[in-house]
Amino acid sequence: MSEEKYLTASTRDWIQRFSSIKNLQDRIRGRKKGSFKTLDLYVKAVSYFADFAGYEDPDALINDVKEEKVDVLGLLDEFIDAKSHGRGSVTVLSYLSGVKKWLAVNGVDPKPIFADLDVPSVETVEEDRAPTLEELKTILHFCNIRDRAAVLVATTSGLRLGTLLSLKKKDVDFDSYPDIAKITVYRAMGRKLTKRHKFYTTFMTPEARKAVKEYFDWRERLGQKVWDDPEAPLIGSVYRIYTREGLKETPGARTYDYGASFAHQWRNILKKAGLAEKGRKFYKLHFHTLRKWFETRCIDAGVKASYREFWMGHKGLYLDESYFRAEEAKHIEEYRKAICHLSIVEIPREDPRRERLIRRYIEKYAVSYEEAAKRVDEFLELEEERAIRAMDMEAAEEMARISLEQREKAKTDSEDCQRIVTEADLERYLAEGWRVQAVLPSGKVIIEKA
Repeated sequence: MSEEKYLTASTRDWIQRFSSIKNLQDRIRGRKKGSFKTLDLYVKAVSYFADFAGYEDPDALINDVKEEKVDVLGLLDEFIDAKSHGRGSVTVLSYLSGVKKWLAVNGVDPKPIFADLDVPSVETVEEDRAPTLEELKTILHFCNIRDRAAVLVATTSGLRLGTLLSLKKKDVDFDSYPDIAKITVYRAMGRKLTKRHKFYTTFMTPEARKAVKEYFDWRERLGQKVWDDPEAPLIGSVYRIYTREGLKETPGARTYDYGASFAHQWRNILKKAGLAEKGRKFYKLHFHTLRKWFETRCIDAGVKASYREFWMGHKGLYLDESYFRAEEAKHIEEYRKAICHLSIVEIPREDPRRERLIRRYIEKYAVSYEEAAKRVDEFLELEEERAIRAMDMEAAEEMARISLEQREKAKTDSEDCQRIVTEADLERYLAEGWRVQAVLPSGKVIIEKA
């Protein structure tokens, strides 16, 4: 369904009849890539203002403003007072924004007018907060496969809801890195970018990437071509179809209209999770709070401000398009610092030795990063299992009392089946088929022939 459904009949009529309104449409929908909702709101605002000024023709009003036949400042001041009765300040300010844009696109500089205008003030009283890790786990428990992918991508990338739902498969790179996926957000309908950015880039964690791939496979099984279609939506809509066999969910080929359907689904998830606490107007855990969670966790992980600001599509400090292309490796390095903090259910091992061991494994055996990470993780997992089995404190104390001579003797006596080696030699023995038996307090490792 086209987004043009958001245009009312009166708005369509004004666009066709009046050149000043056509200019407004061309600027919002053309150069600025704005939404039909914004266009409809601004046209209504101009119609309210023109009616208040006693004009049925907005073109005639704009001409009289240009020729200074109308005291536009006085009219706007009275317009504010008239529209403030029974309406909130935010509504009145939205009307003023529409009139201001209409003036600007039709050759009237609104800055000196609005500089002398006493506009309503807006006091922020809405309460919201970032969800906790446990709350996010509960939310994911009540998500279907599509919603789980959407929530995990949002929490680990910092994307706004409208941007997330507008992304296509071609905007996500699953192939360049073995653990994470790169998301590139270009300027397009439904996306907010600063004036200085033609695009910005962010990432998703291994957990989110896995969820998206599972979601794509699910859509493929239901007959939708996703992997071979670069234009396929990243998060598609789902239609419920009742058949004789029961309820069947099929993924649609389009994204949600401005996130309205998904926002409704998010509210349902909050209710099922028992987290639908309302503030003054919105739920305290509305979808945008996932973006707050992302920023907070990046700060906790020590990510530099310039990088996280760029990932969130903010103006930032100094990063621009050319900088990102030249320094992508640094972005990857910074993002990987935050993976453990951003993961929700499948929290990866936060071991300072991991990256060092991976690099050494690659240098020694000339394998890919993915293969090296797999082997190192297997070793660390085995080491962890051995450590859990060795948590008997008496046995640990007894092992600590064994002298160096006794350990060397034990090594000689069991040379054929056991050895005590240093961490530096461990990789070679593991490659030859040896396995870890125990880790000594000294840091050396007892290994045995597999």
